[in-house]
Amino acid sequence: MTCHDNTLKCVHLIIAPLLQKGSVTAKILDELHDGKRLVETSAGAILNVDMQEMELRHKREMQELKEEMEKAVHAKDEELQKELEQEHLEVVSKLNKLQKEHEKLEQDVEEQRCELQAQFAQLEKAKEETDRKEKDMEAVQRQLEIDAVEQQRKVEAELKMVKEEAKC
Repeated sequence: MTCHDNTLKCVHLIIAPLLQKGSVTAKILDELHDGKRLVETSAGAILNVDMQEMELRHKREMQELKEEMEKAVHAKDEELQKELEQEHLEVVSKLNKLQKEHEKLEQDVEEQRCELQAQFAQLEKAKEETDRKEKDMEAVQRQLEIDAVEQQRKVEAELKMVKEEAKC
């Protein structure tokens, strides 16, 4: 860790390693930053496939239960019919819960995407400010070097005049 003491050297020590590092982001963050919704990202597509598979599995279970209920009705087995109705309600409840969780996840990701966009904007602004300050510092450094060369020439000229006067 480097402390900042308001010198050009310190600024260079802090900024140089940051500028040398490239931008490292996860693919999903890039996709979200590009404005995609969760379901439109690569990870979201995988999640969506999983969700669809679970939904299909639950629907199959519901269909099987429905068929068993119909069989029970035909067999006039009220106890089995009640059990199957209870299982049917549980599957419907699981499916509803799953859908709510999926919606909540999409909402959370959208909120995080908005936060990331705001953070990216702040980082871009900070980088632009840093670049501007670095250019300003480089200009000041060049001017100091020019001033130093001019001062050295003046001193050499004065020294030459003093030597010539000393010879006279």
